[in-house]
Amino acid sequence: MAYPKKHVWQLGILGLIVSGCIELGQLLFLHNRFASALDLVTNTGGAVIGALLVTAALKRLQAGRGSAAGP
Repeated sequence: MAYPKKHVWQLGILGLIVSGCIELGQLLFLHNRFASALDLVTNTGGAVIGALLVTAALKRLQAGRGSAAGP
């Protein structure tokens, strides 16, 4: 909802970049933690699923407003 004019694939790439930065930070600075490619994949998937859910919810709300306005 923070980026309403972005496409789902753009938000997925943003999720990938943010997750990649976090994993890189863990690799470089947190020696008791480890970076994981699986975390990168699941976080990116979560960003895409979240973007899809918000898109569907907004479309449903807009459709509800349109029918409530009436003739």
